[in-house]
Amino acid sequence: MAFASDAAIESRKEDRLNRYPFSEHLGNAILNWTNIETMVLGLYGEWGAGKSSIINLSLEYIIKTTGKDNKTSPIIFRFNPWNFTEQNQLVTIFFSELSKVIGFQGNSEQATEIGKKLLSYSKFFTPLTILAPFFPQFAELMKLPESTLKEMGNATKEWSELNDKDLSAIKAELYKQIIKLHRKIIIVIDDIDRLNNQEMRQIFQLVKMNANFPNTIYILSLDDQKVAAMLTEDKFPGKDYLEKIIQVPFHVPTIEKARLEKILFKELDSIIKPLLSKSTPFEKKRWQDIYFEGLSGVFPSLRSVKRYINSLRFTIMLVPNEINIVDFMGIESLRVFFPEVYTHIAKNKTLFVGDVYSIDRDDRKAKVEKINKMVESVPESDRKYVLHIIYKLFPQIANNYGSEWQDIWEGQKFICSRYRYDRYFFLSVPEGQLPQQEINKLIVKSDNINDLENSLIKLIRLKRVRKFLSRLPDFKELIPQKNIANFIIAMFNISDKLPQGREHDFDFGATMEATRIAYHLLNNIEDQKTRQKIAFKVIQGTSGIIAPLEFVFYEVERMEKNEHTRLFKDNKTVEKLKEIMCKKLEERVKVDNLKSVPNLQNILLIWKNWKGDEKAKILVASLQTSTDGIGSILEGFSYQRHFGNPKNINFWDISFKSIEMFTDIEEFKKKVKSLSKEDIKLFSPQQKMALKLFNKLIKFPKGNINDSIEDNHE
Repeated sequence: MAFASDAAIESRKEDRLNRYPFSEHLGNAILNWTNIETMVLGLYGEWGAGKSSIINLSLEYIIKTTGKDNKTSPIIFRFNPWNFTEQNQLVTIFFSELSKVIGFQGNSEQATEIGKKLLSYSKFFTPLTILAPFFPQFAELMKLPESTLKEMGNATKEWSELNDKDLSAIKAELYKQIIKLHRKIIIVIDDIDRLNNQEMRQIFQLVKMNANFPNTIYILSLDDQKVAAMLTEDKFPGKDYLEKIIQVPFHVPTIEKARLEKILFKELDSIIKPLLSKSTPFEKKRWQDIYFEGLSGVFPSLRSVKRYINSLRFTIMLVPNEINIVDFMGIESLRVFFPEVYTHIAKNKTLFVGDVYSIDRDDRKAKVEKINKMVESVPESDRKYVLHIIYKLFPQIANNYGSEWQDIWEGQKFICSRYRYDRYFFLSVPEGQLPQQEINKLIVKSDNINDLENSLIKLIRLKRVRKFLSRLPDFKELIPQKNIANFIIAMFNISDKLPQGREHDFDFGATMEATRIAYHLLNNIEDQKTRQKIAFKVIQGTSGIIAPLEFVFYEVERMEKNEHTRLFKDNKTVEKLKEIMCKKLEERVKVDNLKSVPNLQNILLIWKNWKGDEKAKILVASLQTSTDGIGSILEGFSYQRHFGNPKNINFWDISFKSIEMFTDIEEFKKKVKSLSKEDIKLFSPQQKMALKLFNKLIKFPKGNINDSIEDNHE
């Protein structure tokens, strides 16, 4: 993973923003300066505007023009005051470093002598602030607090070692020797705006009064607005102070938006292209909607581009298959540049995407007002961009979208999907949910029924199959038509092993989810003959009972009501499917009397509806002849309920009335009472619970809500 460097560029070869012409102009201004007196250039620009890069390019041009080793070429000294920990000795450090540079680059006896003189000169500034009592003019400009007595003692000791020579005399000697050197001295002091107020004043004091040597050109790099604000005191504006220091100001030219966008888009391509697939597409229209008037306004500089790219390159790799790429790019821009807004969105899910149980409790006007208040912390110049991004990412805030849109948005993995929302903020798949990558793997396995079936059984064992079934409809288009039969057969084969409990009042259960998926997969096939062929293959080929039975039952019901949603317009097709399913049921009864099939009550009701009472009653009578058969009846007629249960605890009930539809209840009671302890030991946990419910109903035949049993079994 390659991150974009935030360091300033060093040469013209790296210049992607066409800064070189301006840098060359600045270099020529320095080379063409013929006045012997000190010149102070100011390079102004906001943080990240490229000041350091322009300085590097200008120095590269100067060196290239004059020659690096030429005895008449400029001596270049770069001083970064914020690199030093002893900030109260900036001036001493400055002269010490300058002496080394002149001695080394000067390459002459004259230069070596100047270096020595600078070291002597530097001893007057240990630290500079203690000179205020001796030189009142310094204190007036610097307005600095007095140093400690210890610091003053050290400095006065150095002072006495200079014999009779004073500051002015040494400076005068330096002045003469630097003129004789016949070389320009270019001193670059970068990022002055990173210093505190006191340190800034030390640097400006240094430039204006202590190191104002001949043939010396200073390039001071700073954010003039920020520095002016920091230097403002009482009624004396910092802007005026700055104008007394800087003789020639240059402003970093505005970067052409087209050039900046070219860099941004190139970097985005390198991140996004490896992630694209059929299940993770790049939606050009949505990108245009979010970028123009929104994202396009949050990149004022190359540094902002690099900052965003570095962040995106890392975070998007955490959940590449779980998010919509364009939506993630939008929300990531808020996280990087407007973290307070991002945090508000992350903590206010209901405000932005509504609630699964109550759609849009607040009216849209109230929501808009809340969001407008939320972005008040954003600078006014950026507010319109932030709001544009928010409203494009969450269209339901300002517009009326029905609940059906949630399915559409979920399929497209939009952040405005209630189900998808959390993944954009947790940067992971929430606990208990199924990663899309795993869904994709299962879809690929639809080439082979056995592989897919084994994977589904594994999900049942891990208690994650409900998550898979609930999400699959959003990705049904990814299943190739040639694999639809395989997919439905695999689902129906394991349907008798699906969990039978329900998670909430409106949960239709895992079996219903499986039949719904089969319906939608077949409904996607437009050709009726192809649809019929696959349906026959599925119902004949599946080993499961409950899901294919319910699938055919609902299609028969749609046929009888002549609903427009029916899959097969030909009644003969539906009757044939019903005939096949009845035959499968009869064959299964011969094998084990449906003892291993869950939801016996539903099976009996359907069979009763199709074949009449007698066949259903014969089956129940047959089951009562064995202990495991009695257990199957008890389990098959117990059911889970939630209504009237504020704590949402799973309760199970059993009904005499349902059992009475298929057998003599008094005879069945006798069968149950005749069960021995050894018989009951053979029951499954669910059957034991159903037995307990049945025995309670024998004692309290009217029953009430307190007769239910809390679901505490596995």
